[in-house]
Amino acid sequence: MKFLTIICLACTCAWLTSCSPSGPFHTPPAELGHMLDELGEEDVYSGVFLLAEGDSVILERAYGLADVKAGTPNTMDTRFNLASMNKMFTAVAVLQLEEQGKLSLTDFVGKHLPAYPDVVVRDSVTIEHLLTHTSGLGDYFNQKFEFRDPDSTRNLQDYFELFVGEPLRFAPGEQFAYSNAGYIVLGLILAEVTSTDYYDYIHQTIFEPLGMKNSGWDHGDTIVPGIATAYVEQDSAGSWVENPYLTMKGSSAGGGFSTAADLLKFAFALRDGQLVSPATLKAMTNDDKENGYGYGLSLRKLNDVVVYGHNGGFPGVAGEVDILPEKGIIAVSLSNRGPRSGWATARSLIRDAIVGPTAESAELMNSESLVATYKSNGLEAAMEQLTTLDGVVSESQLISNSEKFDTAGDRKSAMDILKLTIEAFPESWFPVSILADLQIKEGDTIIAIENYHQSLALNPDNQWAKDRLVELE
Repeated sequence: MKFLTIICLACTCAWLTSCSPSGPFHTPPAELGHMLDELGEEDVYSGVFLLAEGDSVILERAYGLADVKAGTPNTMDTRFNLASMNKMFTAVAVLQLEEQGKLSLTDFVGKHLPAYPDVVVRDSVTIEHLLTHTSGLGDYFNQKFEFRDPDSTRNLQDYFELFVGEPLRFAPGEQFAYSNAGYIVLGLILAEVTSTDYYDYIHQTIFEPLGMKNSGWDHGDTIVPGIATAYVEQDSAGSWVENPYLTMKGSSAGGGFSTAADLLKFAFALRDGQLVSPATLKAMTNDDKENGYGYGLSLRKLNDVVVYGHNGGFPGVAGEVDILPEKGIIAVSLSNRGPRSGWATARSLIRDAIVGPTAESAELMNSESLVATYKSNGLEAAMEQLTTLDGVVSESQLISNSEKFDTAGDRKSAMDILKLTIEAFPESWFPVSILADLQIKEGDTIIAIENYHQSLALNPDNQWAKDRLVELE
């Protein structure tokens, strides 16, 4: 069954009576298993999936290769990089210390890190700001990160050096902006308060008590048995390319490893009050600021069903833990390809099976259907199909497909998908700017200049377009 047929099956199944609600599920788990099997057979998805109802695993699957060169398959025992999912562990450890009276969420950074070199952060950012991504701190994926020695990132201090001294994006508490840097600072605070190495402390207080024997942190000079290689997009030869950045050791912000079974143990313990009290869990899952984030947990409602957990994404890494307390369901998915390389599609099938079709999954599935139509019948057919979708498509998913074509050396298709994206989102400056970049590579300078100007008209703050126009004009 080809990918377009899989997508059509998923969309149809959401509405047919044969997929009518079964207990807490909108689609019977067995039917979900069949759809996921199709994705695995077509090599659309590489990774594992686990579904639990109550305290029992009712469905688990493994697909693809953990190591393409060796031909090693992914299994339910395969360890996967977690990316940002590690933030759950950091948040729980910090909140345990709060319950023990060893720190307060209103403490400023300077109370526990008095030598913090930035006085503004030291005296105005609180632990609560760090937990909720409202500190104003930014990221460590910056120019320093790009030009560092890949093997130099071995502890939290090494990450800290990548962003310390950078100005805050906004005054603490005034806005929300996802911040990996903030969780590095949390890890440093945790280590200072406990007088223990961060990594050791998480092992001692979370992994070991819960029996999470397959969880930890990786580094290029450490042999970790059974860990999946992270693969980015396929190159022009059709080969999957390994992500070179994942030789670095993870941190309190992300980058550790685990298995689906270990993450399920963590989810059970969090749900059942074994890690923090019910009152603390309630605070962790409180979205009073409506940012979609609590204390170390992402929060959402899918068709009015409460979901909390955390996802993680990086080139060659994707995964999520979804806890649905009202339904008594937990879903864990892990992939050794990027979020837009099959994982987002599988995740949509999983969520739809639990809560029914969502707007998010409809956008993603429609976008994949458009790309499949383009591959089969060309741009004109895809444009015609777009007119029937009432704007229910995903800009990011279309752009991701354009990037895949470009990585594979098919620049014409990459540009066609961007044209499709611009047609779908005429007010968006981003695909126009990317299209101009590709036109420069093709030598179409005059058209590229026109598109950079168009991008600037849509977003006068697009510094990239300004810089390119200075060079070109």
